[in-house]
Amino acid sequence: MSIKVKEVPVEAHNSVGKVERYHAPLRRAYEILREELKNENIDREMILQMAVKAVNDSAGPDGIVPTLLVFGAYPRMTEMDPPSPSVVKRAEAIRAATKEVRRLHAERQVNDALAMRNGPNITTTLDLPLQSDVRVWREKGGWKGPYKLLAMDGEICTVDMPYGPTKFRSTVVKPYHREELPEGEGEQRRIRAEDDQVDRTVDSEPVNEPDKPVEIQRRGRGRPPGSKNKPKPQTTVRRSTRGNPTHHQDLEDQFINTIWEGQDVAMALMTNKERADMELSIKLRNDGVITTPGLPFDQSRNEEIEGLIARGVFDFVRYDPVKHAGIRIFNSRLVNEIKGKATGTPFEKSRLVIQAYNDEGKGMILTQSPTIQRASQRVIVALAPSLSEKNISLSIRDITQAYVQSTTSLNRLILAHLPKEIKSKFSAGTIMVVRKPLYGIPEAGTHWWATYHKHHREKLEMVTSPYDPCLLISTAKEAFGVVGMQTDDTLILGSDEFAKLEAKELAEAKFSAKPKDTLSPENPLIFNGCVLTQKEGDVAVELRQKEQGKKLKLIDHKSKDLKQAYMEQ
Repeated sequence: MSIKVKEVPVEAHNSVGKVERYHAPLRRAYEILREELKNENIDREMILQMAVKAVNDSAGPDGIVPTLLVFGAYPRMTEMDPPSPSVVKRAEAIRAATKEVRRLHAERQVNDALAMRNGPNITTTLDLPLQSDVRVWREKGGWKGPYKLLAMDGEICTVDMPYGPTKFRSTVVKPYHREELPEGEGEQRRIRAEDDQVDRTVDSEPVNEPDKPVEIQRRGRGRPPGSKNKPKPQTTVRRSTRGNPTHHQDLEDQFINTIWEGQDVAMALMTNKERADMELSIKLRNDGVITTPGLPFDQSRNEEIEGLIARGVFDFVRYDPVKHAGIRIFNSRLVNEIKGKATGTPFEKSRLVIQAYNDEGKGMILTQSPTIQRASQRVIVALAPSLSEKNISLSIRDITQAYVQSTTSLNRLILAHLPKEIKSKFSAGTIMVVRKPLYGIPEAGTHWWATYHKHHREKLEMVTSPYDPCLLISTAKEAFGVVGMQTDDTLILGSDEFAKLEAKELAEAKFSAKPKDTLSPENPLIFNGCVLTQKEGDVAVELRQKEQGKKLKLIDHKSKDLKQAYMEQ
């Protein structure tokens, strides 16, 4: 046996050490033993010894029992063993402490499972050769660099910092890309100083609006510029990529640069997608597939705005310099998309989105809502063929404008500028006061999930699966149904009685929804990125990915836009 010291990297406060994980269970076991044996005249060292034994006899966070790992069995307890209290009393105390330690470990495992999130993509960092230029994330200064990468040991990167080699987690290390500029252009393209104006209260186009107070500019950490804290020349860590279209960064860098530079980088990606959907809409209109009158997306935009106004999602008010002083005003936009591309009936869809980037107000509220697990989705699909003989079918219910149909209102004040498509219909200086959840607001998904989940539990008499809150099973004997929830879409496996009950309760709740689609050989279903198909005369259901394989193609590894092409794949 040997002891190996494991050093926690810099900027990795969330990395809990091997010993630190046992601090709370050990202290809790010690307190229980001291309380149980307070009348036995046992010193603290003996109680600590018994507490350590209770922890060693229990499975740790990794499921390993230290006593069994070392000895292969639990050592027997005899009258000769210190300390001196009776065997029965000591055994009861250790048993109580062991039970509490196991409860703490189970609670820790549940909390870890609930808090688990997908980490950033570190493939580019792990593929870097040694002595490459990298940048590192520091809490007080953001991304800094370039520095030399000295060594890599698994997830630990050793970087040559100005004060010596320092270890960092790979999640806070990124490649440092140098922008190659033509000769004579380097002096002309100076990096602009960051204004930290993520929220712009005016648009770029001139509009005759009344005088408004200048929005208070937020100040970051540290002292304001003064005699001892003068502005320092900016480095080229965050660079503008407008001048060189062949220079691309990964999605995480674009999002960070969006926040720091106030650029609509993420929206540029959305615009590229919208441009492709606009071209597809024109093509489908020319082919006669989409027959909606007017220009592309005109009718879908009007339907979206009129529907939101009818539901009272927001109010239109004049900007009040006194009442609205110090309140951030978000931008808003209409996002256009072609829905149902994998089916034979594509259609145009527009959605009003609040651009709540860098929303500081979301820190004190719950912004995450559950989504169905892949395993639950496969369970529903796997049950469908065997239940088809009992007239139990597979269908999908799509709720239109789901977020705005939440029965709960927002708990905070949200102000937003009018989207440019409807700005001409209102007088200058008009803004929106958002009353109900809307797309783009961080907590909107939580409001809708609570509403729809409560509807299924109370109106449809369903219970939640123990391992997935988005998998619900009916309790009524006369109406069998299994439902998988994915935001505004629900995958339903149910009998005719359950289908009638679901439609009846949906109408009574006044939820706007599209007609329910039932799986058949002529009508495939799309749910959560998957396509469900069925062949003629066969009860089997095929589950495949939604048109993703058709988008794969070879890329030229010598091209200048290699990274962008790879990212698109």
